[in-house]
Amino acid sequence: MAKILVVDDEAMICDLLNRSLTIEGFTVETAGNGLLGLEKCASNGFDLVISDILMPEMDGITMMEKIKDAQPNLPIILITGYAKQYTARKATEAGASDFLTKPFRNAEIMQSVRKALNIAEPA
Repeated sequence: MAKILVVDDEAMICDLLNRSLTIEGFTVETAGNGLLGLEKCASNGFDLVISDILMPEMDGITMMEKIKDAQPNLPIILITGYAKQYTARKATEAGASDFLTKPFRNAEIMQSVRKALNIAEPA
């Protein structure tokens, strides 16, 4: 099953996604900020990254751009509690597979994860 990195400065979100994704059969690692996420992504072959946008140290869009430089085909789902149309557009233009707003439903995140992983699978 796919290996997913969850990056969020809110421990509760990391724990929630870790539990939900693990129940669905995914292997999950977490990071509490963008710098840690970038480090983990560089050394652990992930199939998908789910990241908050607003975080200390490094925001999710900057982290995503750096990851995409090294791994352009790695799907990344961005999540935020501060949704604005500009932010959603910027996230998708920068290469996000999807953009979700907090609070999200479990079914919504699972649908986004499955969609992103299907896109990433070789034909």
